[in-house]
Formats: sequence, structure tokens, C-alpha cells
Amino acid sequence: MQMVINKNIKMAELILINYQLLPVLNRFGLRLGFGEKTVEQVCKLEEIDTVFFLEIVNTFNNENYLPENHLQNQSIDLIIDYLKKSHDFFIDVKLNSIEKMISEFVQKCSSTQVQKVALIKTFFDEYKKELIAHIYQENSVVYPYIILLEKTYISNSTDKNKNEIQNYNFSVSQYASEHSDVEEKLFDLKNIIIKYIPRTEQTDLCNHILFDLFELEKDLKNHQRIEEKVLIPKALIIETELGIKNYENINF
Repeated sequence: MQMVINKNIKMAELILINYQLLPVLNRFGLRLGFGEKTVEQVCKLEEIDTVFFLEIVNTFNNENYLPENHLQNQSIDLIIDYLKKSHDFFIDVKLNSIEKMISEFVQKCSSTQVQKVALIKTFFDEYKKELIAHIYQENSVVYPYIILLEKTYISNSTDKNKNEIQNYNFSVSQYASEHSDVEEKLFDLKNIIIKYIPRTEQTDLCNHILFDLFELEKDLKNHQRIEEKVLIPKALIIETELGIKNYENINF
């Protein structure tokens, strides 16, 4: 049974437990040099909500960990801030890194291999475009809408504010039913590389590409789990309490 990370574990040990938590820590603005401080001590020093931090790192560290119970008590602003930082990481770090490696791979292939390998680049470019569009939709429509929902609910705002919600012409109910699965193309891309890439001398580079694709896939799954298990249910409850109409014909 995989351990549950708690507030008394030293922050440095947390990285030794799972080095793949490094980018997660970066999203909280944490940098190396923790000394002997515990998770709780570092969070207090950096003014980070300790409970929220532990829920996120446990969700990432253990795919069987269910975060919804504790995270449901956290503010939507806090959850969305983390999700948006994850979006920045996907676009600015992971996608860019993978794209550069694939381009390098194409350049180093022999003339007889270029055509097949170029298809991988084309497939990745299509995936990148789809993921960025998905992220843009969440950042520009979904998250602002959900933040407005919570703000209206907490402040018991007037009908004017409720009308502003209605003007979004959007609802979480609809979003939940059509929540894009952006992982399918990523899965296909990995399979294409594993099964059909031509034999090449660039084995190490190819392995690095695959390793980063697997890491991105895991990160996206955890990101989506927080959305589907925490953010969407929390927002749906607020929609119901406010009597928000479910727009059945939205093309989202």
C-alpha cells in the first residue's frame, strides 16, 4: 500500500519519495534548499495552505488517492489557481520540450526515414493544438464562470449578478457532460512511436521523447481528476443552489 504524505515529512524527503513531484512543488512557488524543514514548516513559511498542498501532492503521488473529501472544503479560487499554473506548465515547459526533441529527431533521421518520422511531428502538432485550445477554453470561460458562481453564492448576490452568470451562456452541467478527453490522442501518439517508428540510431532521443510523453500523460490525468472529482461537483452544487439553467444546446 502506497504511503500517504503527511505534514510531518521533511520536504526534502518528499522529493526523494517521488522526484516527479518537483514540477508540482514549482507550481506552489517552492524552490530547492529546504534543509531539515517539514512540509508543514515550509508551507507556513511560504504562506501555502498546508492541507491543500498535501491533497495535491498525494493526488499526484498516488493514483488511487481520492482528494475530493478535503478539497471540497477549499475555496474554488485556490483550486483554480493551481489548475491554471498546471496549464502554464503543460504549455510553457512540457509541450515545448517535447516539440524541440521531436524536431531534433526529425533532423537527425536519414533521408529514407524522414517521411515516416515527420508524420509523428504532424500528429504531435495536432495534439498540441487541441490541448492548447482545451486549456484556453478552460482559462477564458470555464474557470472565470466557476469563480463567479462561488462569488455570487458566498455573497448572496442580487439578481443582477445572477443575470451576469446567465449571460455566459454556459453551465457546469453542460461542461461536465462534454468534458474533453485530451488524453486519447496522446495515447495514440505514444503507440505510434513505440510500434511504428523506423529503426534509428537516435534511440536515446526517442526514449527521452517517450519518457516525457508518459510524464505529461500522468500529469494530465491527475489534473483532470481534480477537475472531475473536486471542481465540477463543487460547482454543480452551487449551480443547483442558485437555480442556474442547464443550457442543453451549447456547442462546447
